[in-house]
Amino acid sequence: MMLNIVYISNSLSNLKFILNDIKYKSFLFNKIRKMIGIETKISIFKNYLLLRNGSYGDVMKDEIYSYFFEIAEEDISSKFHFLAHLNSSKQIENKVDFLVSKMIMHEHEDGVRNIIENYVEVE
Repeated sequence: MMLNIVYISNSLSNLKFILNDIKYKSFLFNKIRKMIGIETKISIFKNYLLLRNGSYGDVMKDEIYSYFFEIAEEDISSKFHFLAHLNSSKQIENKVDFLVSKMIMHEHEDGVRNIIENYVEVE
């Protein structure tokens, strides 16, 4: 009888370990599945810049769009490194809105390009 109880106890411990391992792997799988690639992030970024709401912010979005997509540079991929830290479309949209607000607040103090470069890395 004692041997059966020990066996059951060990089996339950093993089962608990297996279930925890499955939960952890499931958590990691879901986390990886939800991560979006850089191409998708760039696409979300670009599409949000093109979205219009009829405000002065649209002019700033045009400036951001020009900075990232129209001005040819040697290493264009380095411009998008800030997107690596953003993990959802909402975070990307928030970053654009943040840049637009900083541009509107500081456009009289500095050039638009400098404002973008100064605030694109700020979180």
